[in-house]
Amino acid sequence: MRETFERALRVVSTEQIFVSTTRAYATEVLQELPEISQNQLILEPEARNTAAAIGLVATCLLARDPEALVATIASDHAIHNPEMFVSALESAFSAVTARPEALATVGINPTKPDTGLGYIKMGQEQGVASGARIFSVEEFKEKPDRETAESYIADWALSVECRLLYLFRQNLCSLDEKLRSGPRSNTSSYCGPARRRFGKNSHAL
Repeated sequence: MRETFERALRVVSTEQIFVSTTRAYATEVLQELPEISQNQLILEPEARNTAAAIGLVATCLLARDPEALVATIASDHAIHNPEMFVSALESAFSAVTARPEALATVGINPTKPDTGLGYIKMGQEQGVASGARIFSVEEFKEKPDRETAESYIADWALSVECRLLYLFRQNLCSLDEKLRSGPRSNTSSYCGPARRRFGKNSHAL
């Protein structure tokens, strides 16, 4: 988590970094990351996997800044080339800034077949953002069998889906009303107390 925080600091400021976790880990997170405050924790009321967690993040940040760009970054990924990671994240920010209706994800060219990961099939090239070529996603391919995974190695248009690295303009997210209309309609206890704008074109992770 510390390494993830320090990578994020290369792209955004400390006050623009939020941590999504459960109440059970809140104290440990603050001990590991003393630079952030309690208000920068987004506490899941219960563990409901990735989609629900990202939905709660989007809802909380909507209340703070309707124009924020949101990047979700997993804290358990090992990144051996942080410079390339930062470059990819900056390109994703640029792409979504230029295309507010889009959701960006990052793919990694596979070096060996893997049946435990999902793959992205790239579609048409959409242009360049911060020096990186941007493609539409033609198809997501979930966990292939061994033979299929081996065939993907030879196809440059297929890359490993970098799970939990998505970037979007959070007011694009349609989960807000669905979450608010559900049985747990009060999100204030999970999102922190104060509504505060980050400023135009700022980013939150």
